[in-house]
Amino acid sequence: MYVICDNMAAHIMSKGLINIVIVGADRVAANGDIANKIGTMGVAISAKYFGIPFYVACPFSTIDMSAITGNDVIIEERGEKEVTHFGLKRTAPKGIKVRNPAFDVTPKNYNRYNNRKRNLKSTFLRKSKKDVFIKYYKLGSIKIQ
Repeated sequence: MYVICDNMAAHIMSKGLINIVIVGADRVAANGDIANKIGTMGVAISAKYFGIPFYVACPFSTIDMSAITGNDVIIEERGEKEVTHFGLKRTAPKGIKVRNPAFDVTPKNYNRYNNRKRNLKSTFLRKSKKDVFIKYYKLGSIKIQ
């Protein structure tokens, strides 16, 4: 078993050294889209490309019933200095535009567990005069070989 940084994932996957990916989630939208630390979507895309099972392990408390899809999750933008500076020293040109999102949203179809629909519980909730279908996912036992 390996623990690696997310920016190494595609390379290590391409070498056949990873047989499963398990990530956490900061928030799960009602439709199963997953909001997590920036880079999670890239790991999910790489896992799908290399045919590696991708799972999201999270408690029910991460399900955000107010977010119907991942598009409803507000993505925090962090300060520019995290990108333009190393410590107190500026390393980027003055006046350059910066994007520094803290999270990304991985579409539900990348989560293998969601696609299999095992151990699925569903309920209808009343919200804003419309019925919203909420899916709760409970991750079962995973054998790591």
